[in-house]
Amino acid sequence: MLRHVVTGKPRRPSITVSDNSPYEDRSVTLTCDSRTNTVPRNHTLTLTYVWTIDGVNNPPDPRYMYSSTGNTLTISNIVRSDSTKPITCVAREIVDNGYTSDSSITTQLNVQCMYVTLHVNG
Repeated sequence: MLRHVVTGKPRRPSITVSDNSPYEDRSVTLTCDSRTNTVPRNHTLTLTYVWTIDGVNNPPDPRYMYSSTGNTLTISNIVRSDSTKPITCVAREIVDNGYTSDSSITTQLNVQCMYVTLHVNG
């Protein structure tokens, strides 16, 4: 039987964004990445992730789709107000008395408005 020796909380996660300046009505995927500090290195311990959007943990908005471990978050139908929502994530060890990482650096989307040019003949 493999014994886990927890040496500390997981590393502070980083967030990568599929498109830093998404257009309104499109989708964007954010990925939260961390590493466990548990030894020995060949353990089977995994991490789960929690996203905080505008101060709410894993909000149940129908536009938000979380992967099974939570490391990815896809936001569909981006709206202009998504630019004002600070986004962070943390990583948690899936084990009794597991550690939680420090929060990632805050990310904010830079939502772009898609303008339509109309030509009027007159």
